[in-house]
Amino acid sequence: MNLRLFLWTLIGLFVVLVGCFMASICFSTADLLTVQLRQTLHEGMKRYFTDVSWKRKIDSMQINMQCCGIDSSDDWHKTYWLQREFLMLDSPDILRYAKVDGRVTPPVVPWSCCRINVKGPCYHDPLQLPNSEQNSTYDSLNPRGCLVAIKSVLNGTLYSTVVLIAFLFVLQISLSVLSRFDFTAARNAVALGDRWAASPGWLYGRLDFGLASGPNLCQIDRDTKSMKFKRNLDRSTMNRNCRTWSTV
Repeated sequence: MNLRLFLWTLIGLFVVLVGCFMASICFSTADLLTVQLRQTLHEGMKRYFTDVSWKRKIDSMQINMQCCGIDSSDDWHKTYWLQREFLMLDSPDILRYAKVDGRVTPPVVPWSCCRINVKGPCYHDPLQLPNSEQNSTYDSLNPRGCLVAIKSVLNGTLYSTVVLIAFLFVLQISLSVLSRFDFTAARNAVALGDRWAASPGWLYGRLDFGLASGPNLCQIDRDTKSMKFKRNLDRSTMNRNCRTWSTV
């Protein structure tokens, strides 16, 4: 068995496996990123009032991406982000949203959830509104969750990466196949006695990996030359007929 051919085949199979692995790992990484993003956003929402850096990041994200919460603005209502020291605990409205463990989760969202294209006040704190105006709260808030907004950006990057990997994969396979054809053609030209002449090339031919069937090099060269001779003969006959018809 030809050692160089075996190594070339082994490297080609390795490239194919690497391409398939990279394509699969991209999609599995996207699922893991979604889970991690959800956890990170939830942690940032809980630390919104206690950590200035998180507050700036959350506000910047919700303003620039025009989103609110993780999946919707209701996530702020379910998250304990308004600590007790910032609330009037003796207020009946606050006591209404108090839980058994002492946490208070009123239906209030940060100001950065407000829609920038709404011509009017933003009702992000319905506790400060009369009951007749509390129904207009959601109309002034961004309806889209930030997880969907971030995933759209990540998916664009992911699909671009997958397309690039696929392009490089096809390019590597094409170059490997063309290099094999070029190598066998050059080798066959030397074997036929004229290294400058055109010679047939193949991917896998006779005697490769013990293959004993199929035409040998001399038979392929003779068939190729006969086909070229027949093609040239037909072309010269057609040209001669054209000249004859033009003189009539």
